Amino acid sequence: MFDAFKSGILVSAIVGLILFVIGASSGIRLWLTHTVFPSDNYTYNISYTSSPCDIKITPDGEKRIITNDQEIQNCKTKMKENNKRQAASNFNRQISNAIALIAVGLPVWLFHFWLMQFDWKRHKEI
Repeated sequence: MFDAFKSGILVSAIVGLILFVIGASSGIRLWLTHTVFPSDNYTYNISYTSSPCDIKITPDGEKRIITNDQEIQNCKTKMKENNKRQAASNFNRQISNAIALIAVGLPVWLFHFWLMQFDWKRHKEI
């Protein structure tokens, strides 16, 4: 016999479990990549046809080729700092997504799983 209420509880429990598993696996992956397997190889360089440190835009909007080694070094330093900030920003965004999935999925799953067990025990007594 089809019972819509029980089916809804089952679907809600499955959805909550899926959200929890995705959030937990994302959190574990982030933890592993930042603690167990740390690396400076996680950079987010943009592919250019030429290096962005080869060309400088002047205040009047013209492009000129940089020939000064100090300007090139300053540009490369700024690019490395930008990569670090971007990596930190990506980590913060990913960890907040993982925490949000866990915070939503775990209570939904636990509540509906508890409802299913309560209903099962009630029918078992009858």
